[in-house]
Parts: sequence; C-alpha cells; structure tokens
Amino acid sequence: VSINPDREGEMGRFHVVLLAACICVALSPPVWAKKGGGKARKEVDEASDGCRACKRVVMSLDRTVLPKFEQIFKGKKGSKMYMGSLSIYMQEELANICTFDIIHYQKNLRKECESMLDDHEDDMLVVLTAHARESMGEEKFLKGMCVEAAKRCPKHVNSTASEAPKSKRELKTQRPPKETDQGPLRRIVAETWVDEVMGHDRDVVTLMYSTQDDKTKNVIEALKGAADLLLQCSTVRFGIVNLQLNELPPPHGNYVEGVDGIAMWKGSEDASTEDKIPVFWKRDWREDGASAFDILDFVFRSVGRKDSHACIHKVSNEQDEESLRELQQPGVWKGEDNPQEEL
Repeated sequence: VSINPDREGEMGRFHVVLLAACICVALSPPVWAKKGGGKARKEVDEASDGCRACKRVVMSLDRTVLPKFEQIFKGKKGSKMYMGSLSIYMQEELANICTFDIIHYQKNLRKECESMLDDHEDDMLVVLTAHARESMGEEKFLKGMCVEAAKRCPKHVNSTASEAPKSKRELKTQRPPKETDQGPLRRIVAETWVDEVMGHDRDVVTLMYSTQDDKTKNVIEALKGAADLLLQCSTVRFGIVNLQLNELPPPHGNYVEGVDGIAMWKGSEDASTEDKIPVFWKRDWREDGASAFDILDFVFRSVGRKDSHACIHKVSNEQDEESLRELQQPGVWKGEDNPQEEL
C-alpha cells in the first residue's frame, strides 16, 4: 500500500492537535451542567450573608409589610381597590426593604440585600405579589423568594428561625438620667427607650453608637448644634444611645449590636398607628463626617408630623447667612477628653 507523504504529514498534525485538545480538557476544571442548558446554578450556603439577608427580607415582608397592608384594607380583600393597590404597595415596600432595621443596621447584610434587589427585584416582586394575594405558606414563600427568585439560599432551606433574635430575660441598661440633667440632646437608655422614642406625638432623631471615638464625638457635636437650633420645636426630639451599655427592647434592639447609625423615628397625627418605622441616614457619616446643617436637612426631609415640618421650616428661614455658614461646618467635639458620663 503506498502512502502519500503529504497525507501522512496532515495526519500527524491532526494527531498532535487532537492530543493537545485532550490535554486541555483533562486539565480544565469541571463545569457542572444545569438541567435544561444555560449557566449552572452557583452553589450557595445557608449561612452565607446572602441567604441570611434574604431570610430577613422574608421575615420583614411576612411579619410587617403584609399584616400592615391587610390592616389598611381590612374587610376589603378582593375588592377592585384592594387588587389595584396591592401590586403598587408591594413594589414600594420591596424597594425599601433594605432600610428595615433588621437588615439596615448590619452593613454586610444591607449590602447583600441591595445587591439582591439590583439583580432580582422583578422576580422577587412576582413571588411577593402572589403570596400577598393568596398565602402560599411560610416555607414555600421562603423558597420562592430566596431559592428561585433571589438565588441566595440552597434548595433545602425551610425556615427563617436561624435569623430570629435570641430572647433575653433582662436587658442591659444604664441608669436613667435625671430630667434636670437632660439638655436639648437627650441621653436615652434602654429603660427609657419606649417612652423617649416610641410616642407618636413627636418625631425623634437618634444616634445609636457602639464606638466612642473622635468620629462619634464629632457627630454628637453636630447633633447638639441641630438640637439647640430646634429647641422651640416641641414635636422634634434628639437623642443618643450607647449600645455598649444598653440593650434596646425588641423589636428595635434585636439587630443593632455593634452598629453606628442615625435614624428618624417618625411621629404621626394618627395615634392609632401601631408602630414607628424608622427612616435611616443613608450617608456614611463615619467616613464623611456630618455638620449640624446636614442633620437639619435630614430631619426636615424625614419628619412625619406636619407641625414638626412647619416649625423646622420657620426656624430655618430665621437664620442669617453667618448662622448658616456656622451650621455647615463639620461637628467638632467640645466636651471633656474622657466623656464617659456625657456619652
């Protein structure tokens, strides 16, 4: 049998290419196939920040958002008004879910929550709306939101219990300060938290802190400046809470250990409102600092009561240019070098 030299060379080159391809395949990491084609699902861990954040989203929706909607439309379920409002209400609440205290206070979970909404908000809204129309049960809702829609939890997830706060028999608290020792910026402790903050007759700004460094002291000074200026506004209150020495009562104290945050607890003219939902300061004041002017702007935009809003507007208009320039200066601590009692 005669062999064509050119053909033999081509076959040799083919064998070399084939051998190289086999080596590449053998050395490549395995690609796990997903049934039906497309990209494989990334393996997720139930203890990951993503799954933990998603569980807290589900808890907030199931225990706060949905009951509140049912209360608003009590006795009207199934009506045109109910059905027409449902999807709009759920869309707004889901878009703001990362500001709920059980998520917002922990930066790692807040970032995961925001990322989750960026990637999967539409899919999550479909599941939420279906659950709001006809309850699918806690486990099915959890799987629908966190496994199928958000893709943050493994398939075997079946409960949010791991994120439920641990109950405490007795809360740690500082001794309540005497009323005569309180200034425009009030010191709030665990024992006085409900009386100081939760009443609907006022809007309350709180700084909750766990770090007593210069950045904390400076923002406290900015809060003092804002509180002094709004002293005549009887429906606006400013307070600070040391979380190292105080464990706030549930639900607000369940998720704030080791955090530094500023929040507005909105008042209301409607005394029947069940719970105060906080509005959070979005900027990183530990990174950027804060002035009394920044605090006043946040308060003006966040208050819930009309009389609070009107009073802040009036006081702001009374300030001259020099006063406004002073308010815009970053807060600088003017207290004692060792302000343990003051903080």
